[in-house]
Amino acid sequence: MRRTLFVALLLGLAGCGHSPPTRFYTVDPVPPGRSASGAFSGHVDVADVNLPAMLDRRAVVLRSGANQVEVSDQARWAAPLDGMVRRTMAEDLAERLGHEHVLMPGDPLPSGTVYTVVLTLAEFGASKDGSAVLSGDWAVRDNHQQVLLMRHVRLSQPVPANDIGAVASALSTMLGKVGDDVAAALSNRPGSRQRK
Repeated sequence: MRRTLFVALLLGLAGCGHSPPTRFYTVDPVPPGRSASGAFSGHVDVADVNLPAMLDRRAVVLRSGANQVEVSDQARWAAPLDGMVRRTMAEDLAERLGHEHVLMPGDPLPSGTVYTVVLTLAEFGASKDGSAVLSGDWAVRDNHQQVLLMRHVRLSQPVPANDIGAVASALSTMLGKVGDDVAAALSNRPGSRQRK
């Protein structure tokens, strides 16, 4: 009996050795697509990133058809997706507005004007047929939580089917384009320009 259990255990361990490795992916900041016109004054805090619960998980989710998704066992985000997107958006804005003007997650709020950015994404992922999509809204609020700016955005980019690395790269690029838009809107807003 012991010998049978031992053989079964060895076979089970041998089977585990053939499992595909788990790969981890990141959403990274990208260089500005265009420079923001005008010098920016004040501080920016990316306060919130809201994702649908279906996407806000460590496993990468791919839409596989009408009313169907696939949750990968081998492709995972390197950190919680909402927090990773928040930090990446902050780093994108720092590249566009100046590092001295953008707060990183966890930084204390300074005195003076702080513009709060909230990003609400309805779609942030890809389908198995080879298209990555970012769709949602971004808003900027003032110190009193009044909405100063709000925009809807929908971006898409073709990617090789089932290439999660290309999906992560495309999502990074599209998030950078959102950063371009937010930075341009803030820089051109009356009262946000640096006085000379």
